[in-house]
Amino acid sequence: MDEYSREPCPWRIFDDAGGAFCMGAIGGGIFHFVKGVRNSPRGFRNRMFEGASYVRARAPITGGAFAMWGFCFASIDCSMVAIRRKEDPINSIFSGFATGFILAIRSGLPAAMGQGVVGGVILALIEGMMMKMNQMAAVQYEPVHILKQEEVAEQQRKEFEAAQNMSWKDYLGLNTFGGDVNSSATTTPATA
Repeated sequence: MDEYSREPCPWRIFDDAGGAFCMGAIGGGIFHFVKGVRNSPRGFRNRMFEGASYVRARAPITGGAFAMWGFCFASIDCSMVAIRRKEDPINSIFSGFATGFILAIRSGLPAAMGQGVVGGVILALIEGMMMKMNQMAAVQYEPVHILKQEEVAEQQRKEFEAAQNMSWKDYLGLNTFGGDVNSSATTTPATA
């Protein structure tokens, strides 16, 4: 559903670049204001002046860096959609890899490969989380027969109670390897 709520591909590039610039400029403005306040001499007026001066000097640069990342990512994503003729997570993952690679190529090939891998992994994590959240949200819209509504409600109540009693390690799946060593399913074959 996400691909229908976005702009069509040629205009998506400018939409993403503009959104990335705004995000970078606002986030960079907050970051650089705090940095300027911390690095200023004593006094409220001095702190506000230094904070504003840091924002004026550095926030547009941060916004420009974000816009360049967004423009490059959206351009590669649209190119992948045009080449592959389908829109799926592989396009975004490859776009993240290629964007990281292209923006770091000035530092040399090894650094560019490293940044490409980081970009691809981050986009893979984002796409994986989006797929999982979509899958969890889709359960709400599954039709339930009128005669089975009480059973489904009881099952959901039990799952909710089990989730509330779960420790954070169980919730994150960290206790999957911590089971009893002797309970493994290693049996000796029976001799005939």
